[in-house]
Amino acid sequence: RESEILGADYVAFVDDDQIVEPTWLRELVKTAHEYQCDAVVGKRLPCYEDGVPEWVKRSGYFRGRHFGKTGTLLNFLSTGKTPLIRLDSLKQIPGPFDARTNLSGSEDTLLSIQFRRNGFRIVWCEESLVYERITATRATKRWMIQRSFQSGKNLGSAIRWEGGSVTLFVARAARAMALIAKSVILAGLFSYRGRA
Repeated sequence: RESEILGADYVAFVDDDQIVEPTWLRELVKTAHEYQCDAVVGKRLPCYEDGVPEWVKRSGYFRGRHFGKTGTLLNFLSTGKTPLIRLDSLKQIPGPFDARTNLSGSEDTLLSIQFRRNGFRIVWCEESLVYERITATRATKRWMIQRSFQSGKNLGSAIRWEGGSVTLFVARAARAMALIAKSVILAGLFSYRGRA
């Protein structure tokens, strides 16, 4: 109702630990209009504060994935990547944030799955940029492992809540096992190269 009063077409997300470039929102809106899509995902780069070890910076853990050319179609949506979402599309998803995710942190993971299920178009915007503040308290091996574990747990929870066929469940389980095996092998191969 508030969006109708304000005449809003889009809603934009940004986290409290992120700093936006002055052109951030303008570039997202420009891309949304140009590509007639349901959501636009922007670029996020780390901004390391004092005390962050060099091995953390070299590891690339906080860099995130980039997709090159603006207009590239994506198969995911993450509120942490500061997206712009068409309000009419968002309204088609109940909630749109599921109350079951209130304490788990998996609300944007579930939203991403629902976006894909609805066949919404999500595109990349190379020109839209935010910086994520990385403090020394976050830049530890323990914190990074826990965050990665939580991300995997959130994905598992979102998939379970979303449901699906037995075939889809088996396919996802097989993919998960393959990723675990790959991680174990890579950990062994690269352990000699140092912590990064």
